[in-house]
Amino acid sequence: MTILTASLESSRVAISGRCQVLVNYDKSFAGALLAARADGRADQDVTEIHFPPSREGVEEQTMALFSSKSRTQELWIKQKMGEKGYRPATREEIFAYAADNPKFRKALVALGARWVSERTPYALAIVSRGGTRLVSVQYALSIFPPGTFFLGVEIS
Repeated sequence: MTILTASLESSRVAISGRCQVLVNYDKSFAGALLAARADGRADQDVTEIHFPPSREGVEEQTMALFSSKSRTQELWIKQKMGEKGYRPATREEIFAYAADNPKFRKALVALGARWVSERTPYALAIVSRGGTRLVSVQYALSIFPPGTFFLGVEIS
């Protein structure tokens, strides 16, 4: 991982940890999940059926962490990402980021990895509970608490 910038702040949103990550979109779901969770486990809803592949190939992506100092919603974060030239990360991208950053232990959400169950949208998230990393699903229309990070990928 190569860090490109420190931190930029804009009213309520902070952008930090900008880095380059090599993403293998062809990596098996099980292999990517195992690498991403390192020491934890996954919710039963974290499956390839719920979060299918987004594309094919291997590509280096520029990623950044977006966070808010106050409670925030999905649409607001997506809007801020777009204004800065980013899009929400997919499941392959959050897994690659997590695998490259095993010490990152804060809530990290990939709003581009979505699953809709009975008209309820969920996003893929990696959280830390009791020092253990857990890959889970997060209700996407919720109010996210301060300190939640959202992974963005630079639009090229």
